[in-house]
Amino acid sequence: MRIDSEKIDQLIQFALLVAGEEDHYTDRSLGPIHLLKYVYLADYYFAMRNQGSTYTGIDWKFFNFGPWSPEVHDRVEPALKAIMAEKFTGQSDYNDNDYTRWSLNDENRLRIISTNIPPAIRVKLKRDIHKHLKDTDSLLAYVYSTEPMINAAPNEHLDFSLLAETEGSVSDQAQARTLSAKKQKQRLAAMEKLKIKRKESNAIKQKLVAPVTSSRYDDVFDKGLDWLERLDGPSIEGDQIKIKFDQSIWKSELRRNGKLS
Repeated sequence: MRIDSEKIDQLIQFALLVAGEEDHYTDRSLGPIHLLKYVYLADYYFAMRNQGSTYTGIDWKFFNFGPWSPEVHDRVEPALKAIMAEKFTGQSDYNDNDYTRWSLNDENRLRIISTNIPPAIRVKLKRDIHKHLKDTDSLLAYVYSTEPMINAAPNEHLDFSLLAETEGSVSDQAQARTLSAKKQKQRLAAMEKLKIKRKESNAIKQKLVAPVTSSRYDDVFDKGLDWLERLDGPSIEGDQIKIKFDQSIWKSELRRNGKLS
């Protein structure tokens, strides 16, 4: 599929203009890394409704801690200059490099660009932008958990065909609703059984031993405490430990089912 630069530009502009709806000026600014991830999410949502086909045609890659595309990164500045967005740079608190932020509040332009964004993208992407804005950590955590990412290893290309059956057909959805109704009945029946058991257990009163209300700090207590400390072994010294994982961890079921992050 050929990369569509016009679609990429519109998504970049859309993301910045949506952020521009925020009340506080500081919340309206986005950097290239945020805009790139929002374009990825646009392809992600579109693929979910279009049998794994992306909207932009970008060949996304797993790079560092998220999806990456040099084509999108290169389009950020020209796309935002085209709508006369404000650009400003600042000194990073973490290194000697400068950072770039873009900002623009333009309701009329947002309304026009929104008409070109497919419904399969527009609603969900707008929700995500207002939720994460320029919060890099939360945005990266979210895109990192998407199916193309958790099924790839670093430097591999992302496979959006995994999303071909995500939404499911009408019959699949109807079947899911039926199954949900059956499960609901099963849960109600189980709850009724629990209620009956609770009533039966309450009917049989058991006399419980009164708990100890005060501790006894005597020789037996000291010996027991000393024994437990010896079982615990020597104390751990404050030190740095480097752990190396096998590369197969990227393809493990633990990572795919969300138990490993």
